[in-house]
Formats: sequence, structure tokens, C-alpha cells
Amino acid sequence: MSRRLEVALEQLRGTEWARFERFASEFLSVEYPELRTMASESGDGGRDAELFSISEPNTMLLQYSVEDDWASKLRNTAKRISEKFKDSIGFIYVTNQLIGAKADNVKKEILAKYRLVVDVRDRNYFIERVNLDRRTAIAAEQLAQDIVDPILRPILLDSQTSQSLSSSEARAAHLYLSLQLQDDSQEKGLTRLSYEALVRSVLFFTSPTKRLSRAQIKDAVRKLVPNQPGEIVDQNTDSALTRLAKKVFRIYTDDTFCITHSESVRLQEFAAKGELEEFAIRKEIKEIVAGVNRANPGKGINVEELSARIRRIIDECLLLRAETYAQAVVTQNLSSFAAEHLKKAIENDLKRHHAVKNAPENDPVILNNLAMEVLASSSDAIKEHLRNLSDAYTLMAFLRETPDIQSAVQKIFSHGEIWLDTSILLPLIGEDLISGSTKTFQQILRVCTAAGLSFFITNGVLEELDTGIENSITCAQSTTLWSGHAPFVLQTYLQSGRPLGEFNGWIATIRGHKRPLDDLKEYLSESFGITVHDLDQELQKVDQNVRFAHEKFWYAHHQYRREKSGKHLDAQVLLRLAKHDLENYLGVIERRSQEKTSALGYSAWLLTFDRAALKVGHLVEADLRIKEQDSPILSIDFLAQYISLGPIRAKFPRSEVQNIPMALEPRLVRYLTPELIEKANEIRNDLTGVPERLIRQKVRDYMDEARRKFGPLAEKGVDIFFDEL
Repeated sequence: MSRRLEVALEQLRGTEWARFERFASEFLSVEYPELRTMASESGDGGRDAELFSISEPNTMLLQYSVEDDWASKLRNTAKRISEKFKDSIGFIYVTNQLIGAKADNVKKEILAKYRLVVDVRDRNYFIERVNLDRRTAIAAEQLAQDIVDPILRPILLDSQTSQSLSSSEARAAHLYLSLQLQDDSQEKGLTRLSYEALVRSVLFFTSPTKRLSRAQIKDAVRKLVPNQPGEIVDQNTDSALTRLAKKVFRIYTDDTFCITHSESVRLQEFAAKGELEEFAIRKEIKEIVAGVNRANPGKGINVEELSARIRRIIDECLLLRAETYAQAVVTQNLSSFAAEHLKKAIENDLKRHHAVKNAPENDPVILNNLAMEVLASSSDAIKEHLRNLSDAYTLMAFLRETPDIQSAVQKIFSHGEIWLDTSILLPLIGEDLISGSTKTFQQILRVCTAAGLSFFITNGVLEELDTGIENSITCAQSTTLWSGHAPFVLQTYLQSGRPLGEFNGWIATIRGHKRPLDDLKEYLSESFGITVHDLDQELQKVDQNVRFAHEKFWYAHHQYRREKSGKHLDAQVLLRLAKHDLENYLGVIERRSQEKTSALGYSAWLLTFDRAALKVGHLVEADLRIKEQDSPILSIDFLAQYISLGPIRAKFPRSEVQNIPMALEPRLVRYLTPELIEKANEIRNDLTGVPERLIRQKVRDYMDEARRKFGPLAEKGVDIFFDEL
């Protein structure tokens, strides 16, 4: 009930003050039996201006309100009481809004100005007391029936949380798949879990007087997975019906079925939870868009329209990612997952929903950056909501591809080694600057390590990491003389709000000056379980022509990248960088040479953000006319999906992966020029004497606003990250 009640209170509007008053009175009358109405001081105040007395004489009053602007309402009520009820010592403010500690300052202000004590009873007051008394339980259920059930029934049939699905049956199935993933044990096989969800979704709107036969259930499930052999679908449906009998369904003597009342209530509560999460994500999207609007005055941004477009794009992005992951696993072709899902989702939405030419709502770059802001949200509730949506989409995609999801997933590697390049190491280290539980890269490594996977880097990668740190130290010492953007490590440090003058002190916790490489080895081993091990011996076993072709590709790639960013490195440096990539790529392939397995069953992989690595095999094949070998490249997005719905999912609780954000690219300031660094220092100087926590918050807010400004640099996205390596 608590979730449905929460949605009901959230949905109450200003015109529904009378409904809220009846509901709240049932709760308050338990505590104050003598509660009585007092007329408002004038006829033009409206019922919402009416006061109630809970004591005799009228020393303590009560005010019901559904006003969004609760702070103004509190002040106005206090002023009116001080003028009309001189003997009053205070009032209770009863509201459907979520206020909590935010009212503390206003309460202090009213006490000082009017000598009135204010007691706020907000949304949580009702949620926490819903089962306090029979009257409160009845009042809560009646409000939920009046306000929520008319909302939830269309959601169950036409869910806003799965906008990209084309039928109400598919959307109901998606909702139940999401519920099954959260409620069922991680040890349960994905095929069993999925068919139980499908059967439950088919039977949701049944009742003792509206039952379905076994044949009708089978037919409905077949329609949800039309690409699969009917006899296999029927077998899985029968098995699910047998497992769920009595606990979830009632079975009648004529072999008809209906859902139990407790199961119906359970789904209604889950649907209410999903709707609350949707409120939260739509609110965050609107706040992000409004922030961009404030940072770019005069651009004519339609906040409502742009927010709605971003929500659609995010949903389609999740669906596309789910479909390509399922396709990659079933076909054993990892390149199927290499598509740029967000870019494709933006293109599709712009085709379906046209905007005014040259408007921000029509700009793919702006749409990409805004969607990334949401997908990378630090809110645990939003991360969990998007992950659950994505995983449910993935199971639906699997069901369209194969009748046996569990067998398909078991073909993916469940043990082995993952080699990391510098593009993964830098954000991994940068997360040491983050407080709280939002250390995404570290969390992924921790989960994989606990599941039995091992992580390695070469000495070449270690050398690149050390160079990146050294560049950051140099830039920190003379930011005004540094050309271009600050190096990545320094960017992440400053974006955390920390003072520039303490950068070297923080770096000293990672490595010193005398033996920096040894220090880094020890740090990576102790902090992340990463082992340094060269692949040079493996590289020497590779055909010389193949090595040369790869070296030529990587040399040209690094040369192009540096020239594009305005940097010029001598040939020897470019050769060393090319050799590092060559060793990673071909070394990992050579370590697989003794394995005879499927394309996703290899035990050795290379994890990187560098999209160029996806092209090298194809280009070398065209150059040498030799068959391209299975790519060793593993993307961080695939790895995140793998630990959520892969063969190792049973080795850790679902809570370990639910708060991994859907966007995993490094989040850069992108505009961290010497001028911005100087401005951050000015903010610090202006706040001398203020607690360090608040200073960091102010600096981070300033950096976020800078990141949201439109400009040519915004188009580069993650490419800036590679320019700094």
C-alpha cells in the first residue's frame, strides 16, 4: 500500500484540496479526537485558507494544504494566525508535499518573527502511519483507489516506463520481467525466470469470474515470442504454470487459471514504485534541461518539449542496447554490440518527431549531451530504475532470439583475464576523488574480481599512465603556460572541487618521484587487484607481416589523433605508443591461440574505450588479404551488461549491479581551460573560512554549469579524452 499511497499523494493537485482534507482528517482524528473546523477570516480565502482547531481555547491550530509552494504558504498562514488568533502558540501544517528538513529554516524564521511554533506533517507522516489504525488503512486505500488506480491501469497496459514497445501485451510482459529480476534469486536460470514473468503478465487481469484456460495462456505467450518454435514455448509455459501453481495462481477443476489477490496487489505496488521512479527521472531530466537553458540564455530552449524528447531517446537507447546485446550473445558476434546506440536513438526520434529547424530540440549534439547527463546520473534511484528497464528489455530481446536464454548466456566466458589499456585506468584512478558509492569503474572491477576474473596491464600501459600523471603535475604547476585542455587526471581532480595547490599532495598518495613506476604497480595491485605483466613473448609469436600491418595502423592512428588536437609528437614517441597498442591487441589474440571455443567463450580480452580498436582487424584483413581473427576488444558497456545478465550473475547479489549507470564514458569538464581554473581559484578565495565541503560543492556546481554551455568543444565528447592520453 505504501507505494500506491505515495503516488496518490504525489499526484494530488491544487483543485483536489477537499479530497486531501478528508483523507488527512482520518489520520489526524486518531491523534486529535477533538479536531474541529474554524471558519476562514474572509470569503475570498477559499477552503484551502480554512483553519482547524485542535485545542480549546484556540491555542493550537491546524492548516491543510496541497500547495506546491509550501514555504510561502507557511509564511502566509503564520502571518494570518498572528493577526487573527492572538492567543495561538502555533500551528500544524499538514501537506501532501515532501518537505522534511527543508522546512527547518522557515520554521525558525516564523518562530523569531511571530513567536509561533510550527509542526510540519508532510507526505512521509502518512506513509509511515498507513497501518496505524483501521481508519488510516481504509482512508489510504480509498485515496489510492480514487487517485492511483486510474493511473496504474493504463500504465500496466500502456506503460510509460517502456515507451519503445509496440503493444500493451509486450509492455505488461516488460513490467513483469522487471519485477521478476528484482524479486527472484540471482541463481534462478534466465529461461525459467523469463517464462514465469510472461505467464504472470498474461494472467494479470484475470479474476475468479474472468479466468483463462491453459490453451488461452499458451496462445498469449506464443504471441509474445512469435519467433520461437511453438512446441518449445508451450513446454516452457506448462513448466512455469506448474511451478507457480497455488502460490501465484488459482487453478480450477476445468483447468482454468486466475491470479491471486496477493499477487495482484504485489504488482500494483511494483507499478506504483515504477511510476514514482518515472516521476524522479522526468524531474531530473527537466532540471538538467533547465540548467542548460540557464547556462545558454537566448537559445530559445523549449524545456518541456526537449525534456520529453530526451526521455524518449533514453528509452530507445536502452532498447537498442538490449537488442544488440542479445543478438551478440546468440550469434556469438561481438561486433553486433559495437553500434552507437545513443546516436541511433537520437536519429530515430528526430525522424519520428520533427522539431523547428535550427532549434536546440533538433540538434543531435545537444540531445546527445543531455541524454548522457541522465544516463550517467549519480542518483541511486534513477540508476536502479534505468538498469531494471534495460535488463527487462534485454530478456525480451533474448526471448525473440532464442527459446533457451540460459544456454545462450552460458556460452559467454565465465572466467579468465581482462587486459586494460590507459583509457580504462585513468577514470579508474580518478574515481578515488569521488566520495560516496558512485565509483562505477571500481565497482565493475570489484564485482568481476569477486566472480573470478583477473585484470592485467602491460608495462607499456603503465608507462602511459605515468606520463599522464606527470603531464598533470606539470600543468598544475603552470596552468597559464599550458597549451590546450588540462590533462585528464588534473581535470578530474579539479572537477571534484579540490584546491589546485593540493594536487601534488594527492598524487603523492598514488606515486612518488624516485620510483614512480614501482609505486604505481603497488598502488594498482593493492587498490584494484591489477597485475602488471608484459605480452612481448606472445607478440613475438605473431607473423611479422601481421605485426607490421598493425603497427602501421596504430602509428597512423596516433599521428592523426595528435594532429587533430594540435599536438605534434616525434616519430619515436608515436612508435612507442603504437607498440603499446600493438602488444595489447595482438598479445591478447595470441594468448587465445590454444583455445578452441566460440567467439564469446575466449578467456582473454582487451578492455578499452578506444573505438579505433574495433576497426583495426577489418583494416588489416583488407590490407593483407588474410582472414580477420575474432576481435579481442571488450567494451565497458558490454561488460556492465555481462555482469548483470551473464553467466556470473549468480555469484553476487543483484544490488551490486543495479546502481551501475547506463552511461560509462568518462565525464569530462571539456572546457577546463586556464581561465576556468583561475575562476575556480577565485571562488575558493571568495569563500575563505567556509567549510571545505561547501567550497568543493560550489566549485563543482560552477564546473557543471561550464560543462553545460554550448560550443564547438561539446561536439568532441569522449574523443577529447583520447586526445589527452
